[in-house]
Amino acid sequence: MDSQERVSLLTRLDLFRALSEEELRNLALAMAEVEFPAGATVCAEGDPGADLFVLLSGELQVFKHHRLITTLTPIDYLGEMALIEDQPRSATVVSVSASRLLRLAVSQFNRALASQPQAQVAMMRTLSRRLRRNTELLAQEYEKANILIHDMKNGMTAFLLLDLLEAEGLSPYGVELLALLKKGRCEVTALMDEALANAKRLQFTKERPRNSLAGLLADLRVTLSRHPDLRDKPLLVEGADTVPELPFNRIDIGRVITNLVLNAGQASPSGSPIAIRLSASRDWATVEVVDQGHGVPETIRDLVFLPNFTTKDHGHGLGLASCKEIVETVHGGTLSLTSNPDRGATFRFTLPLALSLAAVC
Repeated sequence: MDSQERVSLLTRLDLFRALSEEELRNLALAMAEVEFPAGATVCAEGDPGADLFVLLSGELQVFKHHRLITTLTPIDYLGEMALIEDQPRSATVVSVSASRLLRLAVSQFNRALASQPQAQVAMMRTLSRRLRRNTELLAQEYEKANILIHDMKNGMTAFLLLDLLEAEGLSPYGVELLALLKKGRCEVTALMDEALANAKRLQFTKERPRNSLAGLLADLRVTLSRHPDLRDKPLLVEGADTVPELPFNRIDIGRVITNLVLNAGQASPSGSPIAIRLSASRDWATVEVVDQGHGVPETIRDLVFLPNFTTKDHGHGLGLASCKEIVETVHGGTLSLTSNPDRGATFRFTLPLALSLAAVC
């Protein structure tokens, strides 16, 4: 791309729209063209903010604390705050596909417009308008989510009718199914309460009494064995008697195990067993979910825990991100992946045997 093409490109960006043709030409000459392969990190949260980028081709995703903020397509720009403040990057940007960008170093920007304070003021006004607009859009989406959660909780009222079935003389199998339905009702209601408390910025304490991982697995096997993705894939629990009771939130760790086991089931061929292995060391309990599927390609192993990253046609990419949040942020443990091509994958998470001060209540 020659300098005139770059000038033409810059005129299409609101950030530079107020600049003169001479100022745009100076910026265009200062820019360098760079390429990033799929899966590469363009910039990481906490890195020095030293460059502005303009995306020419490809697709980028922006993450904050492993949460997807937005997706960028040509000709979006990023890193613009580096032009007006000397602060570390506030987000991580990952290349979803092979991407080509223009890079403008802050030092080069300052040299190109050092004698043009009016141009810098115009750019700051543009940035201010953009930040205000983004804040308004986020507030609107946040409010929509709050309303949906509120109305979903109201819709759960119908499930109180399950209590009436207890007097209907159900068969033993019916009693078992009713218990599972009532348990699911309680857990979904608890999750909605937490979501609404977070939305209202209320303090929500995650209870972590001492619980048995073996007992939790015994309960989960009853429901998981009926899931369509697991009906022909036996669950094998190993080492259930090796782990003492430890403090954890039963609903949350149940969510983690369920996500990992369902992922294993979806990746495994029919008839292939899925192993859940428990073990304990001096300070940690370890849970491994091992499948015999196709494995996770090395090129995407660093991406699988990022929100909204998925390889499934109808997936949402939230399950593993949720697991990481629950294990590492809430419980102070670790979550990791090992995999061999065509020999399956192992997701391993650890939990402290004693309450961790680093874990968030």
